[in-house]
Amino acid sequence: MFGKDQSRLLGKGESLSPDIIIVTGDLIDRRRFDLEKAMCFIEGAVKIAPVYYVSGNHEAWSGKYAEIIKQLEDAGVVLMDDAEVEIAKGNEAIQIIGSPNPDLFLSS
Repeated sequence: MFGKDQSRLLGKGESLSPDIIIVTGDLIDRRRFDLEKAMCFIEGAVKIAPVYYVSGNHEAWSGKYAEIIKQLEDAGVVLMDDAEVEIAKGNEAIQIIGSPNPDLFLSS
């Protein structure tokens, strides 16, 4: 935890006024699985900006991938495993492409 309810981490993120937040995997540690702490951050982050997520090897190895994805979806996170999204702001646009983590297929 980074402060009560992840307040230090979320406060830093909010101070940057991001247009998007991208979580690039390993939201949890498979050896010390604590989805509650991770979701505390996610639930605060989605209040700051849209959150995009692609899984990491720790999620795949945890054996709890379906639970993690369900909670992320319920929180309003855009799941990017094997997906692409175009994000526009004004006259500019970027494309985000989420490559599926190969460990998801190996751990099934």
